[in-house]
Amino acid sequence: MSFMTSNTAVLEALCPYCNTEAEICNASCSALEVDDRMKMKYCANEDYDDCPIFLVKKLQKRR
Repeated sequence: MSFMTSNTAVLEALCPYCNTEAEICNASCSALEVDDRMKMKYCANEDYDDCPIFLVKKLQKRR
């Protein structure tokens, strides 16, 4: 079990594009594999909107 699924408090603050089962970023157009450091910094943080991949996805959706 990954650290992301073992902590329910963390799950409430996940990025909407975070895929804890497959360990990939769904915001990425290339199915980028995300390591634990990146998950803690961007995916499992209430400030996930600081993530550059998340921001690009949001900007592309506006088009």
